Amino acid sequence: MKKMKKRIVKGSMLVLSVMLIMTFLVPVSLANVTSSRYSDLSAVEVTTIGGVLNNVLSSELNILKTGTAKDYSNVINDDKLLQLMQDTGKFKEEWYKDIDFKIYSYNSNVKMNNATKLSTNKYMLDVTFKAKLILAKDFRIHPEMLNHYVCEVEKKSGQWVIDKLVDKADYRDITQAKNATLVNNDNANILANSNMILDVKLNDLKKRLANIDNLAKSYKKIMQQSRKNLLSGHETAIPSYSGTNRQAIVNYATTYAMNHNPNYKYIKGADCTNFASQAVHAGGVPINTSYWYPGSPDWINVVDFCSYMVNNGYARESSLDRNDQNGVTDNISLGDVIQWRHSYWTYSHSTIATYESDTYGWLLSAHSHDRLNYPMSIYYSDFYSARDIYFW
Repeated sequence: MKKMKKRIVKGSMLVLSVMLIMTFLVPVSLANVTSSRYSDLSAVEVTTIGGVLNNVLSSELNILKTGTAKDYSNVINDDKLLQLMQDTGKFKEEWYKDIDFKIYSYNSNVKMNNATKLSTNKYMLDVTFKAKLILAKDFRIHPEMLNHYVCEVEKKSGQWVIDKLVDKADYRDITQAKNATLVNNDNANILANSNMILDVKLNDLKKRLANIDNLAKSYKKIMQQSRKNLLSGHETAIPSYSGTNRQAIVNYATTYAMNHNPNYKYIKGADCTNFASQAVHAGGVPINTSYWYPGSPDWINVVDFCSYMVNNGYARESSLDRNDQNGVTDNISLGDVIQWRHSYWTYSHSTIATYESDTYGWLLSAHSHDRLNYPMSIYYSDFYSARDIYFW
């Protein structure tokens, strides 16, 4: 370890030089690499790899800014992964054009947590990607996001390329959907399942593409209702009849979206409903020591949470899918819990409505993936359908 630290310090001047070069090569902020667990990678190589990963992982943010997807064929060394990137890019281009959504700019960075040497010039990396969006110059809310990845990179012909890239939260959702058992979150096991995950994501993307008109229709109706509410002076942070304080839910969610509350256990990779329950409890919904309490199924599971809140009279459930005529709604309120479903599984993600804008629509906060005031328009393009849990 001492030898490794000396090597990193020794390479500090080289890193400074590479930073100047990478500023011109990568049209996003330079990767922020802080870990010292780099195997035998030099500081220059760590910075270069970070720049490649940052460029790829910010692909959607670039589309949001420019309206156009990049070509990553020179840095992705796997045909199926490249196909997913290209097909997703085309889908996102169409989606954001259809709903007329763009951002002014963004700042992104990659943190390399550790590196494991697999063979000569090939490494397995544990990576954190973080970004902040600037929706407009004069818009004071800056959405934030954080994702965790495991990837395999390789140096070929003097250039670092990506062989495998897996989002850890996607891995957990997909493997649970297939096996309904607790998954092995070991990085090597995640990479071993990369082809299976790519197949599922490609199939899900096809279904979302086929459903894009319905998704756009649903989202636009919600936007119309939101603008109507704001123009009419409708107060979205209304007191709830059951005693639930919506603003308290929002305050908790925005306080702990990117900084986890140490008073609660954090469920790595699957904390979304645990976080939603914490916020709802902060808003006044009481603990039930028999069913709804920290760590219980009703507290941490997406479907069980919805059932508990509805069956016990704290909330009502409404679909946000225009094709679903069973209790469909366009009217969301601050503090509502919005749950999301992929085409390959049941509802698997919980978010909280924390800000309403007549220009950018609803902004949501969540864990796993960590999000602070993140545009609902982005969520709509990532999932197949959604529902609103409205607290009385």
